[in-house]
Amino acid sequence: MADFSSFVTAARAAVKADTSSADLTQIAAAQPALRPLVAANPSADAALLDWLEAQDDTFVKAAVAARHSKDAGETFGASAPVRRASWVVPVIVAVALVAAAAGVGIGHWAWPPKDTSPMSGVLAAPQVVPPDGNSTDFTKSAWIQVPGTPKPDALIVDVQFDYQCPYCGKLEQGYDQAFADLAASGDIILRYHLRTFLDRFGGNSSSTMAGIAAACADVVDNTKYAAYHNTIFANQPATEGTGYTDQQLRSDFATAAGFTGDALTTFQACYDRRATRDWVAYSEPNNAGLVQNPNPPNTYLFGGNAPLYYDPSTGQMTNDTTNGTAAGVQGTPMLLVNGNVISWGGLFDANGNPAIAQTADSLLTYLQQSAGM
Repeated sequence: MADFSSFVTAARAAVKADTSSADLTQIAAAQPALRPLVAANPSADAALLDWLEAQDDTFVKAAVAARHSKDAGETFGASAPVRRASWVVPVIVAVALVAAAAGVGIGHWAWPPKDTSPMSGVLAAPQVVPPDGNSTDFTKSAWIQVPGTPKPDALIVDVQFDYQCPYCGKLEQGYDQAFADLAASGDIILRYHLRTFLDRFGGNSSSTMAGIAAACADVVDNTKYAAYHNTIFANQPATEGTGYTDQQLRSDFATAAGFTGDALTTFQACYDRRATRDWVAYSEPNNAGLVQNPNPPNTYLFGGNAPLYYDPSTGQMTNDTTNGTAAGVQGTPMLLVNGNVISWGGLFDANGNPAIAQTADSLLTYLQQSAGM
């Protein structure tokens, strides 16, 4: 019998298709945090799935339900009706957190990226760098900073997001204007870190395409970047995985953000030619991993000064160096202030409504207090 007392050993076995159902049963018993991964493994037999479903764990039950849906042949993707329930993406993100923390080679962390749908049938254009990006080197791309003139004591606020992440949408829809006002006043340095891992799980390319469009907005008129970014989230589909259409990304959202005339035409040309594709492609692995930041003040490109650690007992990424495996940011949304992770959940009450006033002053106070200032 294999020894699965090691979390890393168990996690690596949990995602291998040739791991037997008997071994998967042992993993589920020895490592409760890995049960969503066990449920997703095609080798898990009916008896094991029934046992997992009987456990008093919402995420595990949801993972089993997702497995049953997959086995039944449901289609997930932008071109077909999406029939998954609202819990599917949180479960997938939880599984990704566990696997990535253990160093497991799951597909959406693979690098370099495959040549997938964002460039299908498109003649590759010369690539451009967003003027407010963190680096002119594509291989170091990580964030786009909202234009502004920071005060000497401005907080550095790093927001990790995926345009298809529902909780990212909740965060942005609740406090987008307050964040924008603080960046404009110079009280914070607001840096948006694009993530695209939900493309791999959702079977579409909407996170990538939305990222290409937002980067193009910064290229064409950086004063409209924040407006375009916020417009995407303001129009996030109610059903997870539905994604965004080309009509929305190249026309509707651009117009709503204030692009007109020649600027709109230039923006559409940038989007159509995928001219910011390389910038977007490198952002995902650079934020997920521990990639050194060549420019001060933060040590790593994900915005932190120290590695983050996944604590399997709580399911959280923290700055606590005593639990888990060192990594970058493995889930979204994530807020960092001056390099340290803070709670974004405190911005909402138990019903998912804003818990503080949706004003710049209230948000600044929250950020300062959360950062221990």
